[in-house]
Amino acid sequence: MRIIFYRSLAGREPVREYLSGLPLRDRAAAADVLDAIREHGLQAPGVRFKQIREKLWEFYVEAGASYRIFYVTVTGPMMVLLHAYKKKSQKAPVQEIETAIRSAKGGDDMVSLVFIERFDSINDRHLLIFSQLRINGES
Repeated sequence: MRIIFYRSLAGREPVREYLSGLPLRDRAAAADVLDAIREHGLQAPGVRFKQIREKLWEFYVEAGASYRIFYVTVTGPMMVLLHAYKKKSQKAPVQEIETAIRSAKGGDDMVSLVFIERFDSINDRHLLIFSQLRINGES
């Protein structure tokens, strides 16, 4: 499975930034989970996935502490990582869910992402340009 870190219009990648700030042991655990997902997709052994709202899901990273990473999947197969946080309670806090949704939309209630892939011949690589995917309500 291809894993994409959501990038804001300002160029920030909140999940990548969050993970890079974790202690080394926790960062290594997160890297192991991401590697398992890349290799095995949503059937990655030992990785727990949970649906939060319609197309918004989370997976767990268990290390010295427990972390959750919100994501959406799109065809490809492709997973877009939207938001990460340290788990402190049984249920995902509403503010963390709303942050994940805002990350993708830029402030609105619906998640809207554009995934048009094109080849950049100058840099000899594929680029993703954002299209529309709704999380709350209609798709």
